[in-house]
Parts: sequence; C-alpha cells; structure tokens
Amino acid sequence: MAHYLIVGQGIAGTTLAYTLLKRGCTVHIADNNQPQTASKVAAGLFNPVTGYRMTKTWLADRLFPFLYEFYPAMERDLNAHFFHPLPMYRPFESMAQQNEILAETSDEKFARYVDKVVQPDAYGSKIKDDFGGIMLKNCGYVNLPLLLSAARSVWQAAGIYRECEVAEEDIRVTADKVYFQEIEADYLIFCRGWQEATRGLFSLPFRPVKGETLQVKFTDEQYKEIINRGCWILPQAENTYHIGATYHQQDLSLEPTQKAWDELTGKLAKLTDASWELIGRSAGIRPATYDRRPFIGMHPQQPRIGVFNGLGAKGVSLAPYFAAVFTDFLEGKIDNLPAEVWIGRCKGLMN
Repeated sequence: MAHYLIVGQGIAGTTLAYTLLKRGCTVHIADNNQPQTASKVAAGLFNPVTGYRMTKTWLADRLFPFLYEFYPAMERDLNAHFFHPLPMYRPFESMAQQNEILAETSDEKFARYVDKVVQPDAYGSKIKDDFGGIMLKNCGYVNLPLLLSAARSVWQAAGIYRECEVAEEDIRVTADKVYFQEIEADYLIFCRGWQEATRGLFSLPFRPVKGETLQVKFTDEQYKEIINRGCWILPQAENTYHIGATYHQQDLSLEPTQKAWDELTGKLAKLTDASWELIGRSAGIRPATYDRRPFIGMHPQQPRIGVFNGLGAKGVSLAPYFAAVFTDFLEGKIDNLPAEVWIGRCKGLMN
C-alpha cells in the first residue's frame, strides 16, 4: 500500500516523487521508460532572465533560490552530480539593444541576476560581440538524463519503481483508494507529458512544442560560460556542447529536421566563426500549455486522480518549487493551489 502512485518519470514525476518521499510519504513510481521523452533529450537549461529585452522569468525570485537548494540536496540523496551552475554571457545584437538592456537591468530587481557588463570583443575570435554584452548569474543546467537515471536506480533498488505502461482501463478507483496491478494507493498522479491531452481523464489545452538541439565539439575554441544570442552554446563534459534550441508547433515528430538544422547552424554562424564537428542531434516534444503555466490539481469528478504536468521549456526551473507546492496541497498544508497553475482555470476542458 502507498500514499501515492506517480505515473511518469520525467522531470515532473521525478521531482514530485522525490518531494513526497522526503516528506515521509510512501510512493510507487510507474514509467514506460521511453528513450526520447522531452526530459531525456532536453539540455536542462535554467535562466532567470530571458527574451530579447531581457525580462525576469515568471516567479524568478521564488523559483531560483528554491532550485539552488533543491538540486544539490537531491544530488546528495541520489549520490550523483547533475547540477551545474554556470554564468551566461548575452552578447548585444546592436547599440540600440545595448542601451535598452543596460537601462532595464540597472533596476534593483535585477541585482541578484546581473554579474557585469562585458566590453566589446572581450572574447576575441570565440564570439562575435561587436557591442559587448552582459554576464548573468544564477544560470546553468541540470543533466536531466543523469538525474532521471540516478533516481530510477535508487527507486528500483528500493522496490518502488516499475517499468510498465499504465492504461486507464487497468486502473480501478473507489471512494477512498486507487488500484493498479497489486498496488493500492490513496492517490494517483499523472505526470506523462504532452500526450496527457490525448488520453485518460484529462483533456487539457496543451500547446506542445517540438525542440531540436545539436551536440557538437569545437575544433579550436572552448567556452566556460553559456553563450546565448539567437541560439545558445551550452558547455558539457569533455569539451562537448549543446546548441539549441528550436521551437516548432507544426511538426510533432521525434525526427530531426532539415528546417531545424538550417535554423540552428545559421544562428550559430551569427554567434561565432569557430569551426565545429557534429556529434549528434536530438528532438523532443515539450509539454507546453496554452498560457505557459503548469497544469496542477485533482480531477473534479475523480478526486483520487491528479495531474502534475505542463512544465514546458522551463521544467528545470518550475518543477522543484511547484512539486513542493503540490505536496503541500496534497498533504493538507494549504487549502488551494495558486490560481495560475490550478487546472480549474481550464474549467469545461476536462472529461
């Protein structure tokens, strides 16, 4: 018997299961372990300041202090190193952008995220930065494949993880329990990504977005920071790098495309003249939502079944904080979920 059955072991299901376990709950995790899920192919980037005009991401002042405690604690518990804080250099595209961004980021609200202004050509041949740029802090990446694998190994050893499909017809719900195979749980929480829109009890307004990245090795240059203008260069182990990422809604296949190749290589050429060789290509479907906010809550007609999903492109930043918020709700520490993420805002769109 368990308090919770978590279905899906991407970043959403993993952070929720981990948080519930840390709170002393009993948890079982079921996942079909597909190789090309969004979490398994994502670069895992986190960045508190985004966009051309550099605006603070939603809830940055809550999310980022939280994740800076959450992931190192998770590393210790799982005995794995997957949290990599790195500065991010944002080269300016023009003098006009330089003036606009420097005026905006001089505000005190950016103090914890802006490190310094970088003078033009500070990177020499590495980066095309005729107008200089700005160095951001509290950025970095989480090695999601390693995080997921480490959690899965620990939970398998503990006998609380199983690799299987969970079909709705195999779930039995009573007034006070949920049953799947021999598991008896108080609640079942679906964390299955964008395809939740097409199966099960929930018919939520996802807006799935395909993302593609390149994995490369630079021939002569090395980068210690994340470089971000048009596309980003994300340092990995052994002088390898992720180059990303695209955002396409029309094509939801899991195959890399010529369109994405042209887009990424074109943007990389505008960022650096450094030569590189291709190591690999990845594609995945982000579980983005119609309003760019997560979908969290219990089904109104089936209160034993809930959903924790829709984290989109900012899953690494959103998941730890909202896993804690949802756990507070599930355990009765708060009466209501924040209106921005509660599935009740999608009233009439659930089966």
